Amino acid sequence: MQENKKKKNDFENQNPPEQGSFHSDSDNQKRAGRQPIQSAGQSGSRHKNPENPENGGRKTAPKKKKRKRRLTRLARLLLAGVCVLMLGVSFYYYWQHETQKNVTLTYLDSISLGQLSEVPQATFEENIEVQDFTIYGNSLVFYDQTFSPLETDTFFGRSVTLRNIKDGSTITTAFTGGADAGIDLEQLPQGVYEVYLSDGYTPKRAYMPETTLPKQFVTTRNDGTVKKINIVASPNYLSKFNLQSDKPYLFLSVTESEPVETAADVVIDPMGYGSAAMDEQSQEDRLADGFSEYEQSWILAGKIRQRLESAGLKVIYSQSQSDDFSYQGDPSRVSAGYDAQAKVYLSLGMVNEDFNFPFVVSSPFTNGKLGNMIVQELNAYGVQLETVSTLTQLNAGNGYDQLSYDQNMQNSPFSVTASIRETGGKVTSAGKEEGWQSNAKYSDAYGMNAVFFAYASTASPSSRTYYLEHVDAIADGIAKGILDYGHITKTWNLEEDSSTQTSLADPSAVPAQPAANPAASQMPPEQPENAAQDASQPEPDPADQHPSDKAQQDLPNPDPAGQEEVPAGT
Repeated sequence: MQENKKKKNDFENQNPPEQGSFHSDSDNQKRAGRQPIQSAGQSGSRHKNPENPENGGRKTAPKKKKRKRRLTRLARLLLAGVCVLMLGVSFYYYWQHETQKNVTLTYLDSISLGQLSEVPQATFEENIEVQDFTIYGNSLVFYDQTFSPLETDTFFGRSVTLRNIKDGSTITTAFTGGADAGIDLEQLPQGVYEVYLSDGYTPKRAYMPETTLPKQFVTTRNDGTVKKINIVASPNYLSKFNLQSDKPYLFLSVTESEPVETAADVVIDPMGYGSAAMDEQSQEDRLADGFSEYEQSWILAGKIRQRLESAGLKVIYSQSQSDDFSYQGDPSRVSAGYDAQAKVYLSLGMVNEDFNFPFVVSSPFTNGKLGNMIVQELNAYGVQLETVSTLTQLNAGNGYDQLSYDQNMQNSPFSVTASIRETGGKVTSAGKEEGWQSNAKYSDAYGMNAVFFAYASTASPSSRTYYLEHVDAIADGIAKGILDYGHITKTWNLEEDSSTQTSLADPSAVPAQPAANPAASQMPPEQPENAAQDASQPEPDPADQHPSDKAQQDLPNPDPAGQEEVPAGT
């Protein structure tokens, strides 16, 4: 008995059951008189189910019924809204990226070393230092000393040459004495230019001591495009070509671009005491014959604006008709132009002195270029003008603003008319006259080329009659002169309209009254022999261009609100 038991133990030791095997569990359970317990895995894989022949007779776990979940209408709308929102955000950031790229990229970024006709020089034995520069309207002028309005600069009379680094072509002009008689930025083709200044007959490479220069300048709209002008003085400017210069040489970068919507080309400044809220009887500036400077300034402004915008320019007003701004502070009549980076500032108003015909007033720190062009076109449209100057560089009908005097009765660097003085930035010493320090932030700014157009006199009924009879021709001439200044060949196309005037409450809706013959207003009429002015101007002597050398004209001071207001604090 014990021997048999020993043999059985030896057999089990030699043939142990496999761990976790079916055999071991079932034997043990059978010995206990119970049926084997089957696990879920065993029931599907170890035992046959005669009722399920497709599964080899094996038992399977019952399948769970799947529930179909449907999105409610609200959930679908929310999902669609989230998708649209994500698309919108993605588009916005893409647009911001493209806009920023459009603003920051210059023509230099678009050219490669292989496109250059020759590798630019990094060093120049013949070089000359530039100390300062100004931009007035569309004109860039360099100076050999810190700019001072009443001092003659030694660069005046010298030639300046711009060399395109891509193809080697050159553009040459001369500084002829006025802040508006420098490099015409409107006419520069797209490119990157080296700057050379003549010293006798020798052109010398120009450089500046500072490498950080003011913000980008943008030209007037022309056929839907503008040019971005960057003035750069840096030894590393051509580092993309592995070039490093020995000095911070001057470069001009000109890049064609789409205009920024907030940037304006022209500011029109309608003058006169009054408000759109006043009735006709209470207008402060209404004369005995019913003529109102306030009303007529806005009507003329609307006509000029309509013509300029039809030709593709962006025009804004110095203020709305419900405002009563002065020419200092912020907001003010001048801040609108600086904020919009305008190039031209046109003031329209009357004078108190007895004049029979209209005339133009220009800054004494310029050659009167814009005023000359306006006068030339007014003559072409048959408008007779008052002769207010005998200086050779000015067309008859264009005169210089008077300079104020200091305590020693010497000419100061400030002209009298606020709309001209406070809009010219560095050139006209904006914000520097005593009592006008609230405009100090514009004292180093790019200046607008400002003119004042006196269309009638409060002392001369005949001047007001002449204006009313020629108002459309006056608007034509002024608009065409501004287009000439910007080298814009496109002209306006006014739609014939039977209406002559609407409410002036909304300055953006000020209408341009059609001429009696709208077609005739598009082209200058033929002039009588004694009416035409000689458009050709002799090249001015640089010495004659400086304000300290100019004969002071007895020009009347403009009469409008804010022009000769008492400065704050005096």
